[in-house]
Amino acid sequence: MKQSPDQDQGGSLEAEVVFDDLGPHETYKYLGIEQNKRTEHKYVKEELKKRFIQRMNQVIKTGLNSRNMVKAINTYAIPLLSYSFGIIKWSDTELQSLERKIRTLLTKNRMFHPKAAIERQVLPRMQGGRGITSIVWTHEKQVANIREYFRKQEEKSKLNRVIIKADNNLTVSNLRNTIENTKPEKKHYIEENRQRWRNKVLHGRYPSILEKEEINHSMSVLWQTDGHLFPETEGFLMAIQDEVIGTRNYRKYIVKDGSIGNDNCRLCGKASETIHVTGACEKLVGKEYKNTRRDTMM
Repeated sequence: MKQSPDQDQGGSLEAEVVFDDLGPHETYKYLGIEQNKRTEHKYVKEELKKRFIQRMNQVIKTGLNSRNMVKAINTYAIPLLSYSFGIIKWSDTELQSLERKIRTLLTKNRMFHPKAAIERQVLPRMQGGRGITSIVWTHEKQVANIREYFRKQEEKSKLNRVIIKADNNLTVSNLRNTIENTKPEKKHYIEENRQRWRNKVLHGRYPSILEKEEINHSMSVLWQTDGHLFPETEGFLMAIQDEVIGTRNYRKYIVKDGSIGNDNCRLCGKASETIHVTGACEKLVGKEYKNTRRDTMM
């Protein structure tokens, strides 16, 4: 298509074939990233967020068990974002917001309790977590990998040396000003989250119990490592372990609900109504407990 004299001519392939420059708001896609004369970071991020939420909703609605749902999130939803890491500029706040969005969607679908320990989201299932890949850690790792590649190629390629010199905070990697490239260790990131969980006054009781010598750790988390439960059931059990179920004791002493005068069990009226009352209420001993045990099936 030929242009009028007052337009900037883009270029031509043949004498009769002329192509125009892109307009100020037009983009083309290169390796999955929308670009113009420069990468449109804001536009790309909005599109990625939208598609990420769509994929999360697709996974949540599949009806998969808890383990397979997490595997689908890690292999189908999160890679959509990680492909852009090192190319698109994501702030720490934006990355944390994406991890919070995962919890929001799970909470909306009754798969995560809003008051439960958020650290468990990214902890391995063997350590009592959900096993969802950390978006923050994945971003750090991807940027570190890009820096490592260019540094290794610096002596072999003049082009790479020029790129490193030119990248004065132009890209996420900031190659010119990054002398030492410390690659984030996943085990350190996991340990930091586990310690934050353990140090919490209420949530930290469960991980502290898991560490006791008399506790069989692998058997205690077997229901999570197997992952055969529905995500809703798993989320509810984790909320029980974090002691955030709305019992009278929780509402009176943790939430400070002034309307709760007496925290005694609403069934037997004797023991304090904590989540542990499920194993100590005399009103339930005769029937409910027995029905859940193997002796009723023999």
